[in-house]
Amino acid sequence: MNYIFSIGILICLISVGFILGNMVKGRFKNQIQNFINIILYMLLLSMGIRLGTNPDVLKKLGSIGIVSLAFACMTIIGTIIVNIVFSIKKNKCINCYEETSSSHQTIQINFKEPLTLITIVLVGIFTGYYFQVFLEELPIDTISTYILNFLLFGVGFQMGSEGSDIKSALKNKEAIFLPIKTVIGSLVGGLLLTPFFGLSLGDSLAISAGFGWYSLSGVMLSDLGTPYLGSIALLSNIMRETIAIILIPFLSRTLYPNLSIAIAGATSMDVTLPLISHYGGRDKAPLAIMHGSLLSLAVPILVPSFYIIFN
Repeated sequence: MNYIFSIGILICLISVGFILGNMVKGRFKNQIQNFINIILYMLLLSMGIRLGTNPDVLKKLGSIGIVSLAFACMTIIGTIIVNIVFSIKKNKCINCYEETSSSHQTIQINFKEPLTLITIVLVGIFTGYYFQVFLEELPIDTISTYILNFLLFGVGFQMGSEGSDIKSALKNKEAIFLPIKTVIGSLVGGLLLTPFFGLSLGDSLAISAGFGWYSLSGVMLSDLGTPYLGSIALLSNIMRETIAIILIPFLSRTLYPNLSIAIAGATSMDVTLPLISHYGGRDKAPLAIMHGSLLSLAVPILVPSFYIIFN
C-alpha cells in the first residue's frame, strides 16, 4: 500500500502546482524554468551522493556490473525497437527545447545538456564516496524526497502556466499503448539475456519488470529470490534511469519523441519527468505521468508474479 500512497502524493503535488500555475498563466516563465533547472540539478546531485555513500552498491558494481549493464541496455533497446515498430504516429516534437536554425548549434546543445546531467551525477558519486564521513549523518534519502517533491510541484506549476492540455493527452491512444509497448519491449529485451548469464526465465523477466524502479524491484527480488538477483535488479534499474537521463535530450528530437518517455519506464512520472517536459515540450508531461503511473502500478504485480510462476 505504501507505493500507492507515494504515487498519490506525487500526483497531488503535480495537481496543486498545475492549479496554481493556471492561475498565473503566461507569467514567470523564465523564473519557473530556472527554478526547475536548479532543483533538477540538486536532485541529480543527491542521487549521485546516495550512490557514493552506499558501499554495497559500489562493491557490487565490480562483481555484477556487467550483468546489470546488459539488462539496462537490453531493456532500453527492446523498448526502443518495439515502440518504433508499433508506433502509432511519427511526429517531431512540438515546443521542443531551444530549437536552433543551425545544425551545428543543435548538435552542441544536444551533447552539452546530457553531459552536464551525467557530470552532476558523477560529482555526486565522487562527493559521497570521498566525503562519506561528513555526509553519513545527513538524511540523504529524506532530502532527496523533499527535492523531488519541489521538482514535481514546479513541473505541475509550469504545465499550468503554459496551458498544457491534459484532457487531450488522456484521450490520446498512446496513453494506453505506450506503457504496454514499454512493458513488452523491456521484457523481450531482458529475456534475450537469459542464456548468456545462466539465469532462469523467471529471473530474467522479474529483473526486467523493474522498469527503472530500482528501490522496489531490488528489495522485492532480494526477499523472493537471493541477494544476487536483488542486486542485479537494483543496479540494472539504476543504470536504466541513468542511461535514460543521457538519452532523453536526443530522443526527444527524433521522429519518435515518445521514445524519451518509454525508455524512462516508471521514472517518467517523477525523476525524469522534468527532462521529458523540458526537451519534449510541455504537452508531453501528462502522457509521461500516465505512463509512469501505470508502470509503477505494474511493477509490484509483475516482479513477484514472473519470479514465482516461471521458477
